[in-house]
Amino acid sequence: MTVNSAAIADAWNDTGSNTITIDQSVTGPTNADGEFVDVLCFAAGTLIETQEGPVPIEDLRGGDQVLTHDHGFKPVRWVGSRNLSRAELEAQPRLRPILIRANALGDGYPMQDLIVSQQHRILVSSVVAMRMFECQDVLIPAKKLLPLEGIDFLHDTAGSVEYFHILFDRHELIWSNGALTESLFTGPEALRTVSPEARQEIKDLFPECCDPQFEALSARYIPKKGKHMRKLVERHQVNNKPLFS
Repeated sequence: MTVNSAAIADAWNDTGSNTITIDQSVTGPTNADGEFVDVLCFAAGTLIETQEGPVPIEDLRGGDQVLTHDHGFKPVRWVGSRNLSRAELEAQPRLRPILIRANALGDGYPMQDLIVSQQHRILVSSVVAMRMFECQDVLIPAKKLLPLEGIDFLHDTAGSVEYFHILFDRHELIWSNGALTESLFTGPEALRTVSPEARQEIKDLFPECCDPQFEALSARYIPKKGKHMRKLVERHQVNNKPLFS
């Protein structure tokens, strides 16, 4: 089975295989709402805008120049990956990927189907967000967007799944299949969700993460309460407004 964001079908086929970069334990850190917080992942095949044009995330390597929304082209510092089998996905539903159909969040946003992990945050930019949070841009986990038409779990897990995460010198917004999404955030919750080996690699690259006083800065405001995120989505639905405009 192959799952990628470049050519997604309603049902997965039975050839090939995929990998996923994510913690496999049933228990893990939780957010303010008591929900599990899993590492932020893109599915294989997700096209990332780079200096060389769109590149599948699985082909990115350290040093590659990726187009960021705020700081132009920036070098990739680290890319991680790991496998989850069909059995693991069935046993741990919170690890199942989410499919965001083309144009689900606005005209051309994303430009083509995008598959991410449940906690991967997508940039929402709208007047509704401005009224609620006093800032036009906010980052919302894909899971919170499920009430919207065109967004759903990828139900048919006929095989394993491939996910990757990507790290820069700072938290960045990058273009993935035409949508602005976040890079790996080095906050304490996110670091606790990666494997010990990956965590050590990240700490070797960024020793400041080991400092108890270190506070990672997010690229945009991240609402802390799930109820506020749900309200944001509800207001867009009621007013028939795109989440990116």
